[in-house]
Amino acid sequence: MLKAPKIASELLFFIVHLCPPFAQIQNSPDSLSNLRQFFGMFGGFMLISLGIFVIHIVILIWVAQDAKARGMDDVVLWLIAVFLISIGGLIVYLILRPKGNLTVCSNCSNKRLEGSATCPHCRRE
Repeated sequence: MLKAPKIASELLFFIVHLCPPFAQIQNSPDSLSNLRQFFGMFGGFMLISLGIFVIHIVILIWVAQDAKARGMDDVVLWLIAVFLISIGGLIVYLILRPKGNLTVCSNCSNKRLEGSATCPHCRRE
């Protein structure tokens, strides 16, 4: 059974010797310095990944709210398309969604497409 320090050192060996972006870490003779450099790069990568993930979630929420406000029946399909295709799915959604301004419903105070017969939220005129 491998202990945690052994696994960590093997993971560091793999990353340092087999991953090209981390090749510069090999030049340092100090293993503590290697760890600091690795986790510095890894932390930057994680921040970028987290930022992209948050932007993706915000886009999905906006598409869901906009499709619901425009009275579209296939909200889930649009969410799946935007989730799988990302920015491409968002562009297709923006091109194909019903055109028009959103106004506030006088009954439920939610947004609805101007000129629609009923509000998609409260189903009243």
